[in-house]
Amino acid sequence: MKKFLLAGLCFCCLFAFTGCQKSVEALVKENMSEITNSYYWVENNDFSVSVSVGSRENPYLIDGIHHAIVDFSLIIFKDKTFTLKDKEIKCNVYVNDQISEVKLEYNPISYAYMVDLGFAINEKDSVVFEYEGQKESLKLISNDFQITSTKALEMSCQRFAELIERYTAGRVLRGECYLKVLGLKGDDNNLFWCFTFVGNDNKSFNLIISTKDGSVLASDF
Repeated sequence: MKKFLLAGLCFCCLFAFTGCQKSVEALVKENMSEITNSYYWVENNDFSVSVSVGSRENPYLIDGIHHAIVDFSLIIFKDKTFTLKDKEIKCNVYVNDQISEVKLEYNPISYAYMVDLGFAINEKDSVVFEYEGQKESLKLISNDFQITSTKALEMSCQRFAELIERYTAGRVLRGECYLKVLGLKGDDNNLFWCFTFVGNDNKSFNLIISTKDGSVLASDF
């Protein structure tokens, strides 16, 4: 009888201990300071436009600390003529039949003009960008990705599992995570998922994954 009681007590203790632990994926998801789920693209002879849609922290601070999350649709406009010198430009954005005039500010680091619409465009929405009379319809090219944001996040958690565990104290991850789409062209041969972990010590680690086949193209860990 004592053996059964002892075995039962051990089982309960083991259950209580393991039940307090969080999986790497759960910790990462709780500390996503930015995640892109949808990606739009269009280009012509004069400019290219991309729109990353998802959720990210507000205020947006890459400091190893996770903050409250809000929806975003980040427009990035690149001048292919290299003639624009203004610090900001005005453009029109059509989401379905709703038109909005927006001001895009120049970012000298990326050599591009940017603005956040402040909400998440729905994947069923039609999106048109207009600049100086030129209207272009954006294509939701993330629909063509063989590796979705969900799959990219899963792969990142597996690859960085040991790293995440190093920065975990009890049930708390001492850092924040980002998942973005990076690239130069609007096709899956030149677009990549970039998963970044930033620790509370300000050390950062990156993982670059192909949107086409899921191959790991670069890793800091």
